[in-house]
Amino acid sequence: MYRLPLFLSVLSAWACDCAYAPPCAMFNGTDVIFVGQALGEDAARGAFRFKIEEIYKGLDPSQSATEFTVVEMPGCAPGFVSGKRYLVMAKRWDDGMPFASACGGSRRIEDAGNDVALLRLLAKDASLARLQGRTAANIDEEFIEYDLQSEHKSGLPNVEVVATKDDKSYKESSDDKGWFQIDVPGSGTYSVTARLPGYSSRKPSYQLEVETGNCAEQDIGMWTDSLVSGHLFGDDGRPAAGVRVEIEGFGKAEFAGRIAVTDDRGRYQFTKVPVGEYLIGVSPQGIYAQSPYDPVFYPGVSQRESALPVKVDGPAEVKDVDFHIGKRHGTRRIVVNATWSDGKPVTNLSISFSRSQSRRFITRFTDPKGEAAFEALAEADYRVRADRLVWSNAMRPVRSPAARAGIPVPAGTEMLRVLLVLDRAEDFSQNEEPVDMSPYNGEIPDTHPL
Repeated sequence: MYRLPLFLSVLSAWACDCAYAPPCAMFNGTDVIFVGQALGEDAARGAFRFKIEEIYKGLDPSQSATEFTVVEMPGCAPGFVSGKRYLVMAKRWDDGMPFASACGGSRRIEDAGNDVALLRLLAKDASLARLQGRTAANIDEEFIEYDLQSEHKSGLPNVEVVATKDDKSYKESSDDKGWFQIDVPGSGTYSVTARLPGYSSRKPSYQLEVETGNCAEQDIGMWTDSLVSGHLFGDDGRPAAGVRVEIEGFGKAEFAGRIAVTDDRGRYQFTKVPVGEYLIGVSPQGIYAQSPYDPVFYPGVSQRESALPVKVDGPAEVKDVDFHIGKRHGTRRIVVNATWSDGKPVTNLSISFSRSQSRRFITRFTDPKGEAAFEALAEADYRVRADRLVWSNAMRPVRSPAARAGIPVPAGTEMLRVLLVLDRAEDFSQNEEPVDMSPYNGEIPDTHPL
């Protein structure tokens, strides 16, 4: 399966939309920090009472072992529970009242062990700076924090992590849970590398910027140092260039699929493939415009059930995974022009493009000229539909669902232009700023067969 990015999330003003950051990265921007036990809720004030155990910032040390009240931010409350111990990180309103939000760093004490240790040091010496993170085997970096904390997967120990700045290096190794922490002498940008025999990091290095009195965090995925390669040949026996080759877990094996494109010699390769068995093929989910070939699986069979697994046993190279594919099906380009009823272009309009009688679709966003382009199989029928306007503070359907049946696009070989005209009354963009949706006009949605 493919892990696709989550996008087009439009939230109300009161909703929480938190970008993850460790509590230590919030030290400078937080007014009150302490560890305490939640005693109970003051419902009339929307607040929680705490018995303070240890103070790190913003309170007089004499307040230890006393009660303290923190307001929970409406609509974005941390969810304190009576009787539980917390690391509390709060800011102050203009009137001095402390308030905590779900995005502010407060968390149960059992989830804050490493942070508490650093906050304790920062409370004594605010000149410290720290680089930290987790190392894990064969996990994408954006999923490491979730997989280790919520899914309880294991971190990768004994990874040597080196931070370098101004030709000076600072080195630590990840512990048995995959955590690394490097104390550095001051603020600035550090180049961080990670090494462990048999593995290599996703990137050669990572640039971390840290301020004095704060920390910077970077999780690092360490991938099996392997390589799987082979050649594709067309139905005429010649090398097949520019063809998408896909790799996925064989059978029920879990693996986020990847795509490689063959070079002029028909060669493809996949690096950093974990230990396991894999299925390799062309159009494994079915023919689509960006892969206009009938499904073929290694070693050259048309049925998934007849495919042979490709085995990766460790940090080594698996060569000569070669096979032949069939004839290329024809494709063509569909260009959609969206205008208001007065002829002006509609920008930031999402347009869906789907095969007839199919629920699967891909999305494109119109550019400043009101255009969006799609690649299509010449032999297939499609449907084009205007979906939503996407602007800075809103995402709104352009028509009622009943009126959005779409425009049919019959099969054909020539490039085709399709005109969509929208009612100007639906233009709410006068007080909005356009959102740059160009990153979502890439190839990721097209991995679905259309």
